[in-house]
Amino acid sequence: MAATATQETFAQGCVDTFPQTNQVPQLDDDEWGSLEVNAQRIRQEAADEDWVLDEISAFPVTLLRTLSLWLGVDHKQTKKGLLSDLAGHIADDTSDTARLTIPLLREYVREKREGPIERLARHTLPEPYFRRLTGDDVRITTKKHLMVLSLFFEKKERLRTLMLYNRAERAGYVRHELRPDDEAEDSGDDEYEQVLSTIKEADTSSKITQENVNEALSAYEDSQGGRESRCFDVFEDVSGQEGKLVFILRSQGEEHIRQVDGYLFTDRADFFVIRLQDDVRVIDTHPRIRWDASLSAGVVGRVIDEPDVEYVQQREPTPKDNIESFLRVLKKDEDSRVQLYELDLEDAPISESPRFILRGEKETSLTSAIRDLETNNVRVLDKVDDINLVGVSFDTDLGTEGAYIFKFYILRDQEGNYFLPYSDAVKATDACRQFENYLSEHYGVHVFPGDRSR
Repeated sequence: MAATATQETFAQGCVDTFPQTNQVPQLDDDEWGSLEVNAQRIRQEAADEDWVLDEISAFPVTLLRTLSLWLGVDHKQTKKGLLSDLAGHIADDTSDTARLTIPLLREYVREKREGPIERLARHTLPEPYFRRLTGDDVRITTKKHLMVLSLFFEKKERLRTLMLYNRAERAGYVRHELRPDDEAEDSGDDEYEQVLSTIKEADTSSKITQENVNEALSAYEDSQGGRESRCFDVFEDVSGQEGKLVFILRSQGEEHIRQVDGYLFTDRADFFVIRLQDDVRVIDTHPRIRWDASLSAGVVGRVIDEPDVEYVQQREPTPKDNIESFLRVLKKDEDSRVQLYELDLEDAPISESPRFILRGEKETSLTSAIRDLETNNVRVLDKVDDINLVGVSFDTDLGTEGAYIFKFYILRDQEGNYFLPYSDAVKATDACRQFENYLSEHYGVHVFPGDRSR
């Protein structure tokens, strides 16, 4: 199919924002390594035209035309011709940085979710160009590749941020809130109220800069034994879904030392992201890194000039009646956006099987299966205290992303309060926000990112 006028206009509009091919940043293998890419391996593989063809075979036509126009390849031919000529052009000279940029930047797109790429692009790229890439007729693959390419042109250090951001999103988060620590509590009511007032009145998000965070990290590490930590990026999610995001590396050992921005780190370094919300009063951190809340409090306490603070896991209880009401809705399949997908009972009303797990298909509710059980006097949703875990399929309004499976535990503390932590690992942040807000607003059910141990 020949190029359409729309494809021509889009390709030309994108290329007009790109540098000339002879002005593309020239990075050596070590510099690519600092951006988390093995350039030597990719350069060797890119010399094989068949390998390049396989890498770009899934590219939409609009993306192929845009890249071909930029690299000086005939961009008005059929998709078959575009693929053949573009692969040959790239493989013909892998010493040419512009040509090699295509397979190199595939490393930042491969299996990477759309959200982190789009948030970084929104923060970094010129607004008119960002709007062009997020048009309704732009396919996700085209959008992701061109955003990553433009991030490389605009601020290449953001590619390392993208790698870390994606890992953080896949790992999931635990939510914490800022409060006076035990020392403030032990100092008496006046001291406690003073610290509490400082937290409530905090308007310090503007002070969370890369420079200030690094100063606070240095002071924190000196007080904790002298490990090496480095904040290498801070940016605000201007979409409104999140507040500021702080990206940090922290050394965990002394083996396999490598250098990033003049600082030494090891292969045992922890990469993590702190998501700040409600100024600095609420943060999301990672469940697998047990010291991150302590480090976050150390950093934020120094930034707001209040050392007697700590972050504790934020857990809002849900009334038992609300849980029971929500379970009845799920059993009767009364809400088309939320359907029962999985049920895990610690103490099932089945003599031969006290531990009972029932799991369905993503698109199919368990309603009929539960109805069949109840006809045999097996009532699995009647006692909240018997239920260990509930899995639901939640239909977002995120277009092609569609429904997500969310699983939350039903935990009861010694005072009889019920808490519902869920895992947000490998889920889009926007979907998690929608899920939390929907259950809270419609059913008074308060799920929160966390795990069963917390």
